[in-house]
Amino acid sequence: MFESFGSFEGLYFYLGSILHTTEDKEVYFKYIEAAAKTNNAKEVERVIRETSNYDPVRVKDFLKELRLPDPRPLIYLCD
Repeated sequence: MFESFGSFEGLYFYLGSILHTTEDKEVYFKYIEAAAKTNNAKEVERVIRETSNYDPVRVKDFLKELRLPDPRPLIYLCD
């Protein structure tokens, strides 16, 4: 629903509330995507550092395409 209206902030807050209850890679990717698109690079970095419940290749490709001003999330991912 949030995606259909382009509300990445809504998606970010909704998925943030359920993230700790799931290991679904799609949920984690959507959360990382929403955090990145709302300029929450520190949250993207935290999720990448603290969990492994995401597809690293898909996240790497997304982060490279997005070209964040702070490359730390991509550095942590590739490390």
